[in-house]
Formats: sequence, structure tokens, C-alpha cells
Amino acid sequence: MILLVDAGNTRIKWRLVADDAVQAVLDEGALGHDGIDTIGRLRERHRGPLRVVGSNVAGTAVAKRITAALGVDAVEWLRPAPQACGVRNLYDHRSSSAPTAGPRSSVRVTRMRRRASW
Repeated sequence: MILLVDAGNTRIKWRLVADDAVQAVLDEGALGHDGIDTIGRLRERHRGPLRVVGSNVAGTAVAKRITAALGVDAVEWLRPAPQACGVRNLYDHRSSSAPTAGPRSSVRVTRMRRRASW
């Protein structure tokens, strides 16, 4: 099984998929940061090997809490990049673990680029 985690600034969304060619959805949900400990219940409902892959803009402390709640050795945290596969990421990239700017900063950058006719 593969657990996909999207750790945002206000909530965490997740989806558990089968680790096969079909990757059928086995379970999914969302929870606030105050409910991170409950994500570990997935291990009770779905037994078997688990690979965890995630993205995180909530910071190192949240990442550590998710890893501990799941009882896994490590989570494969994806790193943000300025662009990939033709998509541009307008977050501030000064931090290697999580972007620091939010949607408003992205809007400002977009407006500035429009005015400058880039």
C-alpha cells in the first residue's frame, strides 16, 4: 500500500492506494493538525507493508508528528521546485523543507508579472 499525504498549513489530506498497477483507492480523508495522531489508525484498518509519500508546507514539526503517528521509519517527503513538468510553483523557495510564502504572495508575483508583460 502507498499512503499519499498532503500536509498543508491548516489541514492534512491523505489517500491510501493499493501498491499495484491499478492503484485502487483503499481509503482517504482529511484532518486538522490537532488530529494528526488519529492518522495512525489507518495501520489498524489496513494491514500490510506501507510506503508513505508526501508533500509538506506545514513545517518540520508537522512532518515529524505525521511520521511518529504512522509508526513508520521514514516518509518520502517531496521537495518543492520552482518548476517541473511545465508547471511553475510561485511559492518562495528559500527553505529546502517547506515553502514560506502563501497564496497571497503568489497572487502578488502573478500581478507583477502581468504588469511587466513577461
